[in-house]
Amino acid sequence: MDPKEALTAWAKSELGRPFRWGETDCGSLLRRGLAIYWGEDRLGWLPLWSSAREALGVLRAYGPAQRLMEALDYGPVRRRPRTGDVCIGAGGRDFGIVVSGRVLSSKRARTVMLLPPARLRPGVLWVPL
Repeated sequence: MDPKEALTAWAKSELGRPFRWGETDCGSLLRRGLAIYWGEDRLGWLPLWSSAREALGVLRAYGPAQRLMEALDYGPVRRRPRTGDVCIGAGGRDFGIVVSGRVLSSKRARTVMLLPPARLRPGVLWVPL
């Protein structure tokens, strides 16, 4: 199975799961999605979290989502989203991995869903450089 197929299959298996810090929050979904897409946990150096407080502590200690994407050699672009891209919403608090033109996230929904990228606007699309 190629990376796009693997990511798509995993994303479908996550849909509808309830929100849980450290499992189905947007950062955890992004981390796992990138690991599936790249075949390795490229964010493995980040500590794990299990609460909102711990997740915010990680962002404070390691920087906003944009800085984490730069560390992975991702850069911002303006184009249609493709599977494996990362969409980061305004302020860097909402983000997700793109799967078949939609963003896998649990933003405010309390369940995992695929959202249109416009739901994270004014967002920025980050892609591998």
